[in-house]
Amino acid sequence: MKIRNKIIFLIPAKNEEKNIKSVLLKFKKYGKPIVVNDHSADKTLDISRKFSYKVLNLKNKNGYDAAIKYGLKYIINNISGKFIISIDADGEHSPVYLSKFIKKLKNNHLVIGNRHKYNRWSEYICSLLSYFFFSIKDPLCGMKCYDLNYLKKNKKKVINKLNFNDDNCGMFFFKIYNLKYVSNITIKTNNINRKSNFGNGIMVNLKIIKCFLKSIF
Repeated sequence: MKIRNKIIFLIPAKNEEKNIKSVLLKFKKYGKPIVVNDHSADKTLDISRKFSYKVLNLKNKNGYDAAIKYGLKYIINNISGKFIISIDADGEHSPVYLSKFIKKLKNNHLVIGNRHKYNRWSEYICSLLSYFFFSIKDPLCGMKCYDLNYLKKNKKKVINKLNFNDDNCGMFFFKIYNLKYVSNITIKTNNINRKSNFGNGIMVNLKIIKCFLKSIF
């Protein structure tokens, strides 16, 4: 891709020593991978320092949502480029969709992946509600493409929203964007080789639904 220097990959990571190297090697061909290390207890930090463009260590509140917000604020304030593409560190996402994300972003400010399968029953519920009310499928997908120019242009508003510590499970975009400029593309995800850090029990599913409701109200 000719726009390699304009793409920044935002990768939240916690205890991903089995996967982070292959993810970084795969995506760094297309842009600059920035890892946000969420207090990993394994070799994730060391591996990331060796193979990524930049490593950020999450401070204060932990978790996926906090890592994404921390990384976005850093990139908006410090990195030049045109696109931010968030991906998961577990190898679930593929670079084959990058050109589709960027093409779709020409008429939007945010493009979200729409997975062919979801990991939890709560994600199906959130997707159905989100599509019914906002025409946005799969708001919980970790692969999202942000227009960095838009974020920088609206820096004060965006940073103000990102500074809130509400756990929105990555769905804080409902608070930032005019939703008519948010769209989806269909993606197929890879199988992962470990259990999710987030979990899959009844309380986790209820938390996800709560996060969704907090994000839209």
